[in-house]
Amino acid sequence: MDESMDENGDPGRTRKRPRREDGFRKGSLKRIRVGNFMTYKKVELVARPHLNIILGPNGTGKSSLVCALCLGLAGKPKLLGRADNVKDFVLRGEQEGYTEVTISGGGEERDRVVRRDLHSKDNTSTWKIDGRPSTMQEVEKLKDKMNIQLDNLCQFLPQDRVVEFARLTPTELLFETEKAIGNSKLCDLHRQLIEKGSTCSQQRQCVATIEKELAKANQAQEQTEREVKRFEHRESLLKTVEVAKAKLQWAEVRVVEERLKTSKQKLKAAKQAVKTALDQEKKAKMCIAPLTKEREKCKRETTIVKQNCCRLTSAIERQAQQASNQVENLKSQAADLKNIELESREYHKKIKATEESLRKAQASLDSLGQAPPEHHKKMQDLRMFINDCNTEARGYRRDMDNIETERSQARRALNAIQDKLKRLKDVKLQRIRNLEGRRHGFRGLLQAYEWLQQNQNKFRSRVYGPICAEVAVADKQNAAYLEGNVALQIWTCFVTTNRDDSHMLRSMLTQEGIMRGANVLCYEGDPGAPLRNSSHTTAIPQFGITHTLDEGFEAPNVVKQALNIESGISNVLIGTRKTEGCMEELLKQHRNVTRVCTPGEIVSVKFSKYGGGVRSTASRATPEPSFLGSSSSGGDEQESLLRSLRTAEQTIARLDGQHAEHERHYREAQQKLNEATKEREVLSKQEHGRNAKRKKLQEKVKMQERSLKKLCEKPDPKEEEPERQQALKDCMERFLRETRKGMGKLMDWRPEYEKLTSVSLHSTECSAQLAKKMDSFKDFELEVQKHQRIHDQIVHIVHSDERELRKAKEEADRDYPMTNELQAKFADVPDNNEELEEFIDNKQAEADGIICANSSVVDQYMATRKAIDKYEKQLRSESLKLQDLEAMINTLKGEWLPELRKVVEKINVTFGRNFAKIGCVGEVRLAEEDSHGDHFDKYAVEIMVKFRDQEDLTPLDASRQSGGERSVSTMLYLISLQNVTETPFRVVDEINQGMDSNNERKVFDQLVESASLPGTPQCFLITPKLLPNLSYSENVTTHTLFNGPSVKSIVGTPASGLLEKLCGSRIRQRLA
Repeated sequence: MDESMDENGDPGRTRKRPRREDGFRKGSLKRIRVGNFMTYKKVELVARPHLNIILGPNGTGKSSLVCALCLGLAGKPKLLGRADNVKDFVLRGEQEGYTEVTISGGGEERDRVVRRDLHSKDNTSTWKIDGRPSTMQEVEKLKDKMNIQLDNLCQFLPQDRVVEFARLTPTELLFETEKAIGNSKLCDLHRQLIEKGSTCSQQRQCVATIEKELAKANQAQEQTEREVKRFEHRESLLKTVEVAKAKLQWAEVRVVEERLKTSKQKLKAAKQAVKTALDQEKKAKMCIAPLTKEREKCKRETTIVKQNCCRLTSAIERQAQQASNQVENLKSQAADLKNIELESREYHKKIKATEESLRKAQASLDSLGQAPPEHHKKMQDLRMFINDCNTEARGYRRDMDNIETERSQARRALNAIQDKLKRLKDVKLQRIRNLEGRRHGFRGLLQAYEWLQQNQNKFRSRVYGPICAEVAVADKQNAAYLEGNVALQIWTCFVTTNRDDSHMLRSMLTQEGIMRGANVLCYEGDPGAPLRNSSHTTAIPQFGITHTLDEGFEAPNVVKQALNIESGISNVLIGTRKTEGCMEELLKQHRNVTRVCTPGEIVSVKFSKYGGGVRSTASRATPEPSFLGSSSSGGDEQESLLRSLRTAEQTIARLDGQHAEHERHYREAQQKLNEATKEREVLSKQEHGRNAKRKKLQEKVKMQERSLKKLCEKPDPKEEEPERQQALKDCMERFLRETRKGMGKLMDWRPEYEKLTSVSLHSTECSAQLAKKMDSFKDFELEVQKHQRIHDQIVHIVHSDERELRKAKEEADRDYPMTNELQAKFADVPDNNEELEEFIDNKQAEADGIICANSSVVDQYMATRKAIDKYEKQLRSESLKLQDLEAMINTLKGEWLPELRKVVEKINVTFGRNFAKIGCVGEVRLAEEDSHGDHFDKYAVEIMVKFRDQEDLTPLDASRQSGGERSVSTMLYLISLQNVTETPFRVVDEINQGMDSNNERKVFDQLVESASLPGTPQCFLITPKLLPNLSYSENVTTHTLFNGPSVKSIVGTPASGLLEKLCGSRIRQRLA
C-alpha cells in the first residue's frame, strides 16, 4: 500500500512489490485509492487476486478502506452502519475528498476505474468511469454486471454490521446465501416461489370458499324444494278460502239490499203519520187565539190598577213612617224631661272626678324628681371611654386595611409568578411533544408526564422526568452542545432514587396502558449531592475552555448525576473559537480529554483497545438545537421565579400573621366598645324612661285641666227644663198633623183596591180557559214531534243502509270482483252463511297448519338455483387457475430446490470438514418441505454446531453459544461458501474478535487453505492483530497499516525486519 502524509513525520511512498496481473477474476478489485477521506490525506491499496490481509491497530483506518470501497462502488452509507451523509466521510477540515476503485475485467474485458468525488459543502458526489463523467445509475449497472453485491452480508461484511450478520435468522441466511452464490437465478426463483406460493395459498382459500358456498347452496336447495311443495298446497287451500270469503261477502251485500227495501217501506208509513198529526195540531191552534187576546186585555187593566194602588200604598206608608218617627220623638222628649234630675247629678259627679284626677296627676308630677349627679358623671365617663375604644378600633382597622392592601399586592405578584412558571411548564410540554413525534417508541411520553404529576404521592421518593422537562439551558449554544452529547433516548428517561420506585413506575405505566417499556434510570446515590467535575477547566484556560457541559444548564442534582452516568457530561469541555485553532495542542497536552465542544464542531477522542493506547479523533459540525433551544433562556428565569415565588409566599404568610394579630386586637377593642355601649344604653334607657314618665304626667295634667274646663263651661241640666217642655209640646202638634194626612190617603186607596180585585178575577178566568186549550195543543204538538222523530230515524236508517250497501258493493267489487269464473266457483262451496263461515275456518286452519318459514320460498328457490350455477362456474374457473399455479410452482420448484439442495450439500460438506479440522462438529441443513411445504418464505438454512463432546448438535444461537463460538462458526460458514460462490470478492472486517488463540489459528489456516484453491474468489480480511507463527502461502498478501501521530518512530527497516521475522519470506507484503 502506498500512502502520502503531511510534514508531521508520516511516511512517504513505500516500497512496491512486483505484481502479476494474472489470477484476477472478473469483478475482483485491483486497486483502491483515496484522498482526503476519513483519516487519510492520500493512500493507495494495491490488492492481490486471492487472500488480502489488512493488518493494523485500532484507529489506524482499516475500516476507512472498507468505507471507501463501499462508497466508491455506489453503496449506501447505511450499509456501513456509520454516518448517514457522504459529507461526513470527507477528512475534517477539507472541502472535498475522493475514492477510486479499479475493477478487474478478468481477462475477458478491460479493467474499469470508478472514481467518486465527495463534496462536504453541499453533501453531493460526482462520478467518473474510466475518466469519463458518469452517474450513479451507470456505476450500479456496472456493479450488477460484475456481480458485486454490497448489500449481501455473505460478500460484504463491514465491522459495524458483524453483529447484524450474527443476528440473521435462518430464513434471512438462506436469502443471503442464495445471493452470495453469485448468479441471481436461485434468489430470483426463490422470490418467485414465495410470490406464487402466497398467490397459490390465496387461490386455494378462494376455491375452498367457493366449494363451501356451493355445498351450502345445494343443501339449502334441497330444503327449499320441500318448502315449495308445502307452499303450493297451502296456496291451494288459501285460494279455496278466498272463494268462500268472496261468496260470504256477496251474500252480505244481498242482506243489506233486503234491509234497505224494508226501511224504505217504513219511511213511507212514517210520512203519512206525520201529516195526520200536523192537521190535528192546526185545528187546536185556531181555538187558542181569541182567548189569548182577552187574557192580554185583562193583564193591561190589572197593571194600570196595580200601579194606582201601589202609588197610594207608598204615600200611606210614608205618612205612617212620619207618624212613627213623631211618636219616637215624643218618647225621647218625654224621657229627657223625666231624666233631667239624674243628668244634673251626673254632671256634678263628673266635675268632682276630674278635679280629683287632676290633683293626683299633679302630685305624681311633683313627686318625680331629677336624676342623681353620679348618673350624669357615669354617662360622661362612658362617653369618653367609648370615644377612646372607637379611636383604638379605627387604628387597628386602618392597620388591617393597609395589611390587606399589601397582601393583595403580594397575592397578585404570586399569581403573576405562577403564571410565568406555568408558561415555562408549557415549554416543557412543547419539548415532550417534540420528542413524541421523533420516534414511534416515544409515543405516550406526554401522557406519562401528566400522569406522574398527578400521582407523585404514590412513590416513596420524588420521581423526576422525563429529563427533557427537568433541564433549563442558559442559551442556545449550550443547548446545541447538550443535544449533541446526550443520546435522544436519554431525554425520554424518568429518574428515581430507589429501585422500588423504578419497578413501580414501569409497572403502573404499563397497567394504565399509557406507555410500554418506559425508560427509567435509578440513581441510588445521595440525592442532594452536587455533581463533581473530573475535568478542571481552570487548568487549561489558555485553550479557550470556559466550562464543562454540566455547568452550562440547570437541573436537579439527581437529574445531573443520571445524565453524567449515561453521557459523561462532566467530562465534556466547552470551548470557544479560540479552542478550534489549538485543538491538536489541547488533545496532545491533555490526553485524558475525550470530548470538546466549540461553536463550530464537536470533537470526540477514542482510544484503541489494542496497540498500546493509540487513539483516534472524529469531529462533526455542532448541530442546531432541535428541542432544547425553545427554552434555552428559561433556566435562570425559572430559578429566579422559584426564588420570587418562595419570597412571595413568605411575604403572604407574614402578612397573614400580622393581619390575624391586628384582627384579634380589633375584636378585643370592639368587644370593650360593645360592652360600654350596652352600659350607656341601659343608663340612657333609664333617663329616657324618667323623662317619658314626666312628659306623660304633664300631658295627663293638661288633659285633665282641659276636661275640667270643658265641663265647667257646660250649663247645669236643670237650667234646660223649660226649653225641653216646650219642645215636647211642639212635637205633639206635628204628630197630630201627620196622622190626619195619613187618614186622607187611606180613604183614596179603597176604591182602587176594589177595582183591582174585579179585574184580577176576570183575568184568572181567562187564564184557566187558555190553559186548558194550551194543554190540548201541546198534546197534538207532542204527537207531531213523536211522528217526526220516527220519520227522521227511519230516514237516517235508510241513508245508513244505502251507505252500507254502497260500501259493501265497493268492497266486494274491490276484494272479489264478480266474474263468470268466480260465479262458477261459488257452486263448490256451501250456500248457507253459517256453513260458509265454518268452511272458511276449517280450510284456514288446515292452511295455517302447513308451516312455511318464508313466503317468498319460490323466489328463493329460483335465486338459489342461479347461485348454484354461478358457484359451479366460478369453481371450474378458479380450479383451473389453481392447477395452473400449482403446475407453475412445481416447475419453478423443480428448477430451484434440487439446485439449492446441491449447493447446501456442498456447503455442508465443506462446513463439516472445516469444523472437523478444529475438533468440533458442524452441519448445514436445509429446512424445507417436510415442515413447510409450499410456504417457501419459511425455507431456511440452519447452521448446526457442536463444540463439546458432551453436547448435542444444536442450532447456532446467541443464547447457546458464546461470542467467540459464533465468530468461528460465521467465519467457517463464509469459508465454506468459497466452493459455491460466484461473487468476485469478499470483505470480512474484524470477524476474529472474540476468538481464542487456538480457534483463531485454526480458522486462519483454513482461510489460507481455501484462498489457495483454484477458482476461489478474492478475499479481504481486516484485523487489528495476527497470531505469531501462522501458516501462510504464496496466495496470501499482508497489508500492514501504520497511521497516526506516532508512526514516525516505528516505520522503516526495523518494522519491515520485524514483519519478515514474523511472517517469513512466503508473505507478499506491502507496508504503509
